[in-house]
Amino acid sequence: MSTADLPLKVRADIRDLWDKKDSSINQAVDTLNKTLGHKITPAVEWVAIWAECQDLHPEKSTFVPTIVNIVQAWYATLVARLDDDNEMDWTENLLTTLADLASHGVKLLVEARGKSISQPETRWLSRERCFTLGVPITRSVAIHSLKHTFNANFASIFEPEDEPGLASNIAAHHSNNSARDDDWSEITSNNDILSVVSGLAPAASAAPKRPFVSSMGPDIRAAPNVTPERLPSVNTIPRPQDHFQATTPYTLLLDYTRGEQQMLQIFSSHQKSLQLLADYFSRWGTKNFKDSRYPTILNIQLRDSTLCSGVNDTLVIRPYYTKEFEVNPALAISFIEGTLGYQLVHTNGTNWVYKCERQLLWPHQLSRDPYVQY
Repeated sequence: MSTADLPLKVRADIRDLWDKKDSSINQAVDTLNKTLGHKITPAVEWVAIWAECQDLHPEKSTFVPTIVNIVQAWYATLVARLDDDNEMDWTENLLTTLADLASHGVKLLVEARGKSISQPETRWLSRERCFTLGVPITRSVAIHSLKHTFNANFASIFEPEDEPGLASNIAAHHSNNSARDDDWSEITSNNDILSVVSGLAPAASAAPKRPFVSSMGPDIRAAPNVTPERLPSVNTIPRPQDHFQATTPYTLLLDYTRGEQQMLQIFSSHQKSLQLLADYFSRWGTKNFKDSRYPTILNIQLRDSTLCSGVNDTLVIRPYYTKEFEVNPALAISFIEGTLGYQLVHTNGTNWVYKCERQLLWPHQLSRDPYVQY
């Protein structure tokens, strides 16, 4: 299988989010080059990683942005570590290690690491003289925690250890990507628009200061001590249908209105939770036998989001005849907690706020078993 055999969407994203000179990845490479004085060029085994991860990305549009965000986090964490005065000895060690590689360049080989790890992992291979970045084969990667993961990896990256055969194709990458290296040498600096997922990681040896908390709440004067987070580039965030399906925690709010305007309004960042609720209560809804058409008593409507096109973020349940029938929220609450698995965060008796930390998948995404259907 060659790169040309990758799905069209994947190839298009590689072109737009990775290969373009003004991509956030190239900006990250340029920023590190200015800070470190050495250019570390990422080389991704797209075909091998896609072969391992394609079942985890049925929409395809989430695959390349995930890799981009992981690699961006790697560069941002390394830049932050180099800027940390507490890590001067580590920086000196890194410069010494890379001193004789200035003329050849340094590679960051990004490859699939299988299911042996749950988070990305980086290493320095002294024999091949390159960095490796292992991508786990998992449905979700906690992007927000990568700065801590990579910081821990960097802290011990030069310690002697047995190096697995993770870079058997290093030589091929050096030759195959030489042309791209020449192109990247012309990249201009644009630090103002550099946008990566990972924030500036605190030094491993520096314990974070605990902010003062009084009976009136957190002291806002502690805010400057909080490590800032870098936001992702808008080009690396998938379309809403895919982004909010894969982004946890999911948020769900239920509002119960009594009286003449009685209704249940359920708002959620996870469209399929709302869709399953609507499908279930539509299927088993009580019929109104006073009407010769035998419609259901309740009017159940999935509504389009006003924020993002193509997404349903609201479910409205109300009786057709408000003077004769009432809406009882108990079954909806039971379904949300017991079937969907959301955890209650807050309630005042008419409003409920829920969150779900784990990823929820449509039944056909859970198994290839032909008996698993929806």
